[in-house]
Amino acid sequence: MVKNIDDVKRRTNQQKNVSQFIGRYQPKLTFYARQYQQLVVTASGLFIILLFLMSLDSYAQQTKVVWKRIGELPDGTGGAGQHVNLGVAGPFVGVHNNALIVAGGANFPIPKGHQLWDRQTRKVFYNTIWTATQGDGEIAGNERELTWHDTQLKLPGDRAYGSSASHALGVFVIGGSDGVKGYNDVYLLRWNTVTKQPELYTLPALPTISVDGGATIIANTLYVMAGSNGKEPSADLYSLDLSLIKTDINGNPIANNGVIEMSIQPWQQQPSLPQSEGENMARTHMVVVAQNNGINERVYVIGGRRNTTIEQHPNAVPVLLGENRIYFHMFSDVWEYNPKPHAGERHWSRRADISVDGKRMGLSAGTGIALGQSNILILAGSNGDNLRKAFGEMKVGWSDFPNHPGFYRKALSYSAINNSWSTYNDAPLMADPIANHLVAANAVTTTATLWGNLFILASGEVRPKIRSPNIWAITVDGSEASLK
Repeated sequence: MVKNIDDVKRRTNQQKNVSQFIGRYQPKLTFYARQYQQLVVTASGLFIILLFLMSLDSYAQQTKVVWKRIGELPDGTGGAGQHVNLGVAGPFVGVHNNALIVAGGANFPIPKGHQLWDRQTRKVFYNTIWTATQGDGEIAGNERELTWHDTQLKLPGDRAYGSSASHALGVFVIGGSDGVKGYNDVYLLRWNTVTKQPELYTLPALPTISVDGGATIIANTLYVMAGSNGKEPSADLYSLDLSLIKTDINGNPIANNGVIEMSIQPWQQQPSLPQSEGENMARTHMVVVAQNNGINERVYVIGGRRNTTIEQHPNAVPVLLGENRIYFHMFSDVWEYNPKPHAGERHWSRRADISVDGKRMGLSAGTGIALGQSNILILAGSNGDNLRKAFGEMKVGWSDFPNHPGFYRKALSYSAINNSWSTYNDAPLMADPIANHLVAANAVTTTATLWGNLFILASGEVRPKIRSPNIWAITVDGSEASLK
């Protein structure tokens, strides 16, 4: 009798383990079933699929992210009277009609006779629109010269630190700042393949100022996390139905003197990021990416930062601004927004925090992009470690920290189906533009975009105040780099 009871317990535990195993991978099975509706899963077929899905967990450890420098921004970012190419941070970046578009941005030209951290070295904002195309489409070796086009078109004003997103209609340019005030303007940048020139259209403005926010697109809906509203960080999310933009027979937007008119207020405010554990989730400098979680496409808000106090967040990052010390709280959380929840479901759900080797890690000013059918690739970001070392341990000022090594080098991947994080290899090193040492090449405070089958990281900030003009083409697993 006792033996029979033990057998029952053992079989019960085995069934429980099988149920837990299948439950773990059920979202992935659902995803593949939706993609391949004709799939018939037999007992042996289920076992094979489960083995395959288990292998995906270890696959990320073998995956390699490959970086190739394919050019740099043209001259013109060195400030008044200086013919040096510094690059910019906070540009609007995207691709339209197979042309790379980089617009606006800001940097710190160093006046002659001065140093980087002198008061005379001030931030300069730009209204330039740079556009590049490629020739035969193949990228060979470590570098390739892009074809940059001489365009006279400018943004309506100096602008940086807004958000941008690419669509068949063009590259959406949203908000930003000129260093004096923030904006809620929205524009559409397009590349005309006939005239070989960019075109700029004006769209209805956002209901709020948006600085240091993020944008992404699901189907025909543009989503914008506002970031700062000009006074403080916000948790606000807005959407724009792009089907309201009327187009001609060729898909070009119909505009009146460059203004795309809409008869209704097209921007809709969506539910804001909810409070979590009683804490306000308002933030700036977050990554915003759309990806499929195995059920449908969702908006993911990853990391970010906001000012805080050491009392509120003991692990906050100290930063010196002039003689004043402030603190940044680096968010490690991940939020998933469901545009169309079923009855009883919430719009927002908190997912697995950013983690490396099982430890949570905050990330700010990062660059992220959808990878494959269900992953999000994080190419760059600041985790605050260098600032903690400089201002927390070494007790130094900015001018005493010239050998800043750059920002967090490892690429990360989030699985929207498995709700888990993986770590890839380090980004390459590059020569510091003004100092005799190496820095990480994966710049922060820019926008990653997809060009053909390449992930593009254009310009950006490689250490505080230092920009890079480099354009990087990035592939995963070393697949052939091609713009075709």
